[in-house]
Amino acid sequence: MQKKKSVRQQLKIIEAIAAARQDANLSRRELSLRVGAHSNLMQNIEKGDRDVTVSEFITIAKEIGIDPIELFRRAVK
Repeated sequence: MQKKKSVRQQLKIIEAIAAARQDANLSRRELSLRVGAHSNLMQNIEKGDRDVTVSEFITIAKEIGIDPIELFRRAVK
C-alpha cells in the first residue's frame, strides 16, 4: 500500500512540473538545458523513467520561473 502512495505522489510531482513547464512555454529540451543537464532529463522525468531529486526540483522550478514551494504546493493538492 505504501508503494502505491509513493507512486501516486511521484505522478503528482511530475504533473505539476509538466504543467508549469508548459505554462512557461518551455520545451522539455529547453528546460533540460537551462537546468544544465542532458537534453533528455525532462523527458525522462516526465515519462516517469527517472525520479526527480530535491535539488533538481528546486532548480527546475527556478528555471521555469516559479517559486519551488509554490510548485510543491501544486504537486500536493
